[in-house]
Amino acid sequence: LLVLPDVSGSMGRFTYSVTKAAMALGKTGRHGWDVIVVSHSNGFPCEISINGKPAERAPGFSEENEALEWYKGLIKKYNLKLVIACADWDGAWLYKYLVNLENVVKLIWLDPYCCSRTEPKLVALPESELFNKSEKQKIIYSIACGSVEQVTSALQQAIKRI
Repeated sequence: LLVLPDVSGSMGRFTYSVTKAAMALGKTGRHGWDVIVVSHSNGFPCEISINGKPAERAPGFSEENEALEWYKGLIKKYNLKLVIACADWDGAWLYKYLVNLENVVKLIWLDPYCCSRTEPKLVALPESELFNKSEKQKIIYSIACGSVEQVTSALQQAIKRI
């Protein structure tokens, strides 16, 4: 399981909540089940926590290609199959890359959009030229995921679709 909380400025007040939820997920690993949490800024890794251990600084990358190769290495090394992104759309380039990796079966994308106006709900991925039809089929997308409780609720809904 790869958990990706976005801690960029555009996530603003949601950063603390999604990171807290991600770190809680990071402690759920069991023998034979790795949970890697990578806090990132619009896709560029900031910190990494492996199987609930304290977070360490991730390598700094200035180019998308360098970051993508690093993520590809993580996916391969830990045989990660499921990705949970707690993020807005500013790191979508990374999610597109990840859903195209053979190992990745599903990406659950928990977006804080509308979290102050509605409860978390699974919705169709908004129209975007970024994702093609086969990529969209690998994504479970939820809006209104700006708090730990909302992330939990959305995850419960998403797990039923896997």
